[in-house]
Amino acid sequence: MQRPATDWTIARASRAQSIDDVRAALLALRGLSPADLECRLADLEADMEAIRDLDAAAERVAAALGRGEEIVVVGDYDCDGLTSVAQVVLFLRAVGHRRFAAVTPTNRAEGYGMPLAAVTEHPDAGLFLVLDCGSFDREPVAAARARGADVVVLDHHEVSDPRTLASASILVNPKHPRCSSPFKDYATAGLVLLFLARLRRALDDAGMGRPALDGDFLALAAVGTIADMMPLTGANRTLVHHGLQQLNRGASPPLQGLRAVAGLTGRTLSAGHIGFQIAPRLNAAARVADARAALDLLLAEDEAQINRYAHELDRLNRDRQRQVDEISGELLPRLEAMAERRTIVLADTCFPLGINGILAQRVVREVHRPAVVLQVFPDTGLATGSARSIPGFDLYGALEACAGLLHRWGGHAMAAGLTVRLEHLEALRARFEAVALEVEACVYQPTARADLELDPALIGPELHAALEAFEPYGVGNPRPQFALREQKITGTRTFGSAGAGDHLELTLEGGLRGVLWGGARRAAQVKGATVDLVCGISWNEYRGTVQLEIKDLGPGLFAPPVACGAQSVGES
Repeated sequence: MQRPATDWTIARASRAQSIDDVRAALLALRGLSPADLECRLADLEADMEAIRDLDAAAERVAAALGRGEEIVVVGDYDCDGLTSVAQVVLFLRAVGHRRFAAVTPTNRAEGYGMPLAAVTEHPDAGLFLVLDCGSFDREPVAAARARGADVVVLDHHEVSDPRTLASASILVNPKHPRCSSPFKDYATAGLVLLFLARLRRALDDAGMGRPALDGDFLALAAVGTIADMMPLTGANRTLVHHGLQQLNRGASPPLQGLRAVAGLTGRTLSAGHIGFQIAPRLNAAARVADARAALDLLLAEDEAQINRYAHELDRLNRDRQRQVDEISGELLPRLEAMAERRTIVLADTCFPLGINGILAQRVVREVHRPAVVLQVFPDTGLATGSARSIPGFDLYGALEACAGLLHRWGGHAMAAGLTVRLEHLEALRARFEAVALEVEACVYQPTARADLELDPALIGPELHAALEAFEPYGVGNPRPQFALREQKITGTRTFGSAGAGDHLELTLEGGLRGVLWGGARRAAQVKGATVDLVCGISWNEYRGTVQLEIKDLGPGLFAPPVACGAQSVGES
């Protein structure tokens, strides 16, 4: 079973003739104005005003601080949850409040959400502040309320039916149907930063001081937002823009420690560096060991501790990478027997819970099909794991259609987690496939779009500088992709770490150089050929010049756009 070839189209028909033309085209294609590129923090004030119960949450926590209540801060074990908890702990330290505990599930085997142990182990707590989970954690929330404590939840997960929500004292979730916030796509880390800004104001109003929210908070909010793959648009764009600025100025010593072990010291950090090098090291703790190791790093104040924790997370990340590579080698051959299917559901005792989201994403990348990868637990009769999707297939809607077969589930349109009883596993496979068959066939044909065709003569430092204004790039604001037609390849060179030679460097007629990552096998095929290219433009720090980041190449690469009338699952 092989991934179908990608059908490429070009969004703007006419070729760009100048750098100003490129800038104007990108603004139009992304629905942005020049003012949107300014990323003003002051513009977040209106967003804070619109978020339902944000001020009520701030006032309740301010009251707890004023009364000296014991506060238990609970967060999920992933990067978004951990950076959310870290921000709150930094704030509590700044205001001199010492009666608090920070709690997170130790790993994926313990389960997503607010642990019941957080309640039973803190009988004197007057307030539980629950971050990046809690919306649907009915048992622990009810247990805390029964003991007389309040539960304030800040979360961003989908709320399809408010009747299923836990009985939190206060719930702050922009996706609640009754929340009027025009921007819905915060990560919890970004939401927590806005909450702390309101808490700061509430403390000031109560005569309790106004602690600073320095660059460490912005840095943590940016890392959580990027790691949780939230769209880098609207308020998220502003938060990440300023958070990256602060990181590049040295904010957050714990994150600087991770930056060092990732080999990024001295380099200007981008959202890509966070998503592919910093966040995986934070997430590695829960994937292969204990999430507390990552939280300990983020809360460390001593340089020696930071160095020790950062190196431990780097080691865990290497272990995670080896584990993923080994299991992928066993998993991917199984796909050959599934060539006629529109969905992939794999379940085995040998698919570790901590990495099955990564494994599901690898399956998606290999075959362009929605994928579910589950670890089977024979002793409990359950299988638990992760799902990943493709554009045009609403994973949340598909799982909602399968909800009667699921023990537990939750997530978004592109990613989800789920648990199923083993006796329902085959029925889930059949129902998931049946839902996929209701979606237009063209969704399962990979398509991609270059922004516009470019004159190669425009490619240089000035264009690169103009493109930097559109950063941060990521989900919802992808790095611009350009079409170059009929380019002659005059030279090829393979390269890679440890002499592996996995990657391909190309030289075009006229001297431009480009890199096709993982493309070494195509060296003989393209040498001397005239091809169309799709590429981004990056800066080669070693050579001090621009280079092309080649996404695809081949003769006659661009096809006219074909309409796909697919409906997302659940739409009418």
